[in-house]
Amino acid sequence: MFENTEYQDIIDKINKIRSYGLNKMLTIPQIAILGDQSSGKSSVLEAITKLSFPRNIETCTKFATQVSMRRSERVEMSAHIDDEPEFNKRYHTQDAAWDIHAIISEANGILCSSVEISEKVLEINISGPTLSPLTIIDLPGYINTTVDGQDKSIVQTIHTINTRYIKDSRTIILAIVPADVDLNNIFVLGEAERYDRANERTIPIVTKPDTIEPDLLPSLVQTLLNKRKNMKLGYLVMKNSSYKDIDMSWDDAKQREDEFFRSSELWTQEYAFGTRGISFQEDSGLQFFIGFPANPSKPISLV
Repeated sequence: MFENTEYQDIIDKINKIRSYGLNKMLTIPQIAILGDQSSGKSSVLEAITKLSFPRNIETCTKFATQVSMRRSERVEMSAHIDDEPEFNKRYHTQDAAWDIHAIISEANGILCSSVEISEKVLEINISGPTLSPLTIIDLPGYINTTVDGQDKSIVQTIHTINTRYIKDSRTIILAIVPADVDLNNIFVLGEAERYDRANERTIPIVTKPDTIEPDLLPSLVQTLLNKRKNMKLGYLVMKNSSYKDIDMSWDDAKQREDEFFRSSELWTQEYAFGTRGISFQEDSGLQFFIGFPANPSKPISLV
């Protein structure tokens, strides 16, 4: 995805600003994944980063998780939570395999021991020779109501956390849209549009296309071709891996996704289906060029 060393330098400087806490006073470029709980956010995160993240309901996103990747000769990993010195010491920079699941599980135990949703941020930093420089933030999934025994305030807490990111004019919003939910009922698109009225920095990613009834598929394809709700950057669609495929490699998941989109004549049109084909490329500063069916190579300038 990213090869340019100048881009790597920009990402490093942005992450340094974050490490000093200056992002609370300055607006900096970032990408945020926004969606309802169980909408397929973790699968999108895996498809873009090529890393494995927890996907079961017990470990669903209960706090913002910032994943920063950089290209380096050494394979290193670290994790950080403000005001958690023991955790930070344990996950200080180390040469190790990337066990994201263990980090998130321990962070979940720390941050959500007395609350269901935490406003703190888990920062995970990973470097390696095959990684692309990228910082992406996975946000807690929206919920509309609580079940018995849950704190009713968590609905508003999630809303507050997510608004903090999406109202920033330099945040690219990856809005997760399940294929089997009608556009009129997609809460995340309405939330994104409140702060991005011109739809200039919102990218809907349609998930779970294999769950849609065959007679509704033509309508979905019309959505993806930007003919039902116009988005300036168009739409992407991906086939999620299932829970039983949690150990599947990125390449195998990509192959299975490709096979799925070749399985129907409606999918075999020459369009950019599949998030594993998403292309973020650097050019003249920090810019992201994303290829979509409606607007190929449409630039999003963040600086």
